[in-house]
Amino acid sequence: MGKTPIGKIPIGRIPAGLRNAIRSFLLLIPLSLAMGSLAMGSVSAQVTALDGIRVASRVDVKVPGGGTEEGRGIKVRSPRKNVLFGNAKRSKTPAVLDYKKALAATPEFRKIREDGIDKDSAEYAILKQKAVKRLKKVIVAMAVQEGRDCVVKKGAIRSKGDREVADLTSLVVSELESADLD
Repeated sequence: MGKTPIGKIPIGRIPAGLRNAIRSFLLLIPLSLAMGSLAMGSVSAQVTALDGIRVASRVDVKVPGGGTEEGRGIKVRSPRKNVLFGNAKRSKTPAVLDYKKALAATPEFRKIREDGIDKDSAEYAILKQKAVKRLKKVIVAMAVQEGRDCVVKKGAIRSKGDREVADLTSLVVSELESADLD
């Protein structure tokens, strides 16, 4: 019996039921991509046979124009931590926000500064959590009010295409400065 390279399983050793399940799954991938992207452009798939199991080895999706054309959104560095509201990939009217400046304008952070609360204390953690929650509510409200479908942290946009990006920092800060501590 010869050695099998890491990651390679001899097809003959895979039980027939599992082989059929893998075959069905792998055949559905190009089909689902094709169905989901017919409106966007064309899809082509190169399928190869491997001991009776068809495997999609390459799937190409071609979108007319490519890049960030109409309906394609903006590109953001680390979207999970930099997108504050909305979906950057589908954004048509994005906005940016200086997150640190806005967070510092919350009543909770003003209290932290005024009282000199230590960063390692439980009170700091509670106040920061409340400040972040308040900030997120204000961001959503201001974005909706201004007709913006996505808000990202300032400096996080890698590519915006031909989209005009508004800065909501002054609006959000003025709203937060007029708020009182609950």
